[in-house]
Amino acid sequence: MNVKTLKESIHKPFLNLTDGGINHFYGDVMLFAGKLFETQVENVPFWFQRHFPLDYRTEIIKETRLFQYAVQQPSALPAALASPSWNALVDRCKDWHTLSFESAQLVVRVLFLLGFYEYAIDLLERDAHVQHTAPGWNRLMVAAAKVKIHRSGFLADGQMSAVVESLNSCVTEKGASLRTRLSAHQHLFLIHLIDFKDLQGAERHIAGAKQMLSELDGEMSAFERNVRVSSWYRAAAMIPFSKGDHSDTRAYMDKCESIALGLQPANEFERLIKQDLLYSVYESSMKAAVGSGEIAKAHEIATQQTKRFSFDAAAYFELAEVCMQMGDARAAAAAFHRAAVFGPPGTAHAFFMAAQCYRDQNLPTHALRSLNACLRADELAVSASDELEELAGAAFPFLLEAAV
Repeated sequence: MNVKTLKESIHKPFLNLTDGGINHFYGDVMLFAGKLFETQVENVPFWFQRHFPLDYRTEIIKETRLFQYAVQQPSALPAALASPSWNALVDRCKDWHTLSFESAQLVVRVLFLLGFYEYAIDLLERDAHVQHTAPGWNRLMVAAAKVKIHRSGFLADGQMSAVVESLNSCVTEKGASLRTRLSAHQHLFLIHLIDFKDLQGAERHIAGAKQMLSELDGEMSAFERNVRVSSWYRAAAMIPFSKGDHSDTRAYMDKCESIALGLQPANEFERLIKQDLLYSVYESSMKAAVGSGEIAKAHEIATQQTKRFSFDAAAYFELAEVCMQMGDARAAAAAFHRAAVFGPPGTAHAFFMAAQCYRDQNLPTHALRSLNACLRADELAVSASDELEELAGAAFPFLLEAAV
């Protein structure tokens, strides 16, 4: 199987909710989410944690050259390419004004998974019935979409103040559900910690999230409660981590991992939720290990991630970064190459980083090949272009002499 066919087989669920032929965890998530539309199951009180970058879909289309899937909203996909699940999504979007709150939640969540953030915002800002049945929820989801757009580098920093104002109103709005207020606190926690570097503000919102969990306790199943509590511990661990307190970080992460491992899924949805949660748990544990200087432990965790999520580019990126920390340029290059093969996201960046590893090993030919592959994935990669010219000149000076 060539690389193009491999990428299509892995990523096809993200293009039209159709099985691509390779068993891939996040592809399974997409297929399951699509099937929810067909089965009319709507009441899903919580959701998967991982969403892909805004340009993820664009990268898939570019690398597989399946340009017929380049649409900005579900209804624009040609009928011949649409799966039954995709058509069900299109129908729900058309009926947006009449959807129940539960159905509207499902539509927005799947649009987020597919990367249609702008279209989701358009739907949410319409005068929908759901605005009256679930106060604050529309604003929460618009803010969540804009945060994702910001994280992908497509929202100006100045616009984040309006997002924060909207999320703060979700926390205080009369009639807003506990789940809406909990989610608003969680978003505000990350914004204050990551974007504003405001530790005090982050501590205020992680405490607010804990209070919401306490008030929500009687409304949740045991499974939902444990998912949310485990997630809270993982987020809370970021506070001592930011302070350099590795002991408290480890204590929070141990609690988070223990709860996640103890989850008892009762159905396919809960099984996928547990697996998604464990990915995030181990990712955070790996970063905590790197932060505390436990590089061997970080390498063990990262290696296990590539086995659990064997077609996930992000897992190989993490392994490559740990290998670089260990000074193992050869292993890092191999991991970056795997990330490039299974990407997107980050195919061009993976090839570029592989080239750096080859340069460290004094393997200029390998580095040149990787830089060339980087430019095939992203012709606007200026750093790769400059480095390719420099490296080619050093490795093959007679070419430059001939050009003169």
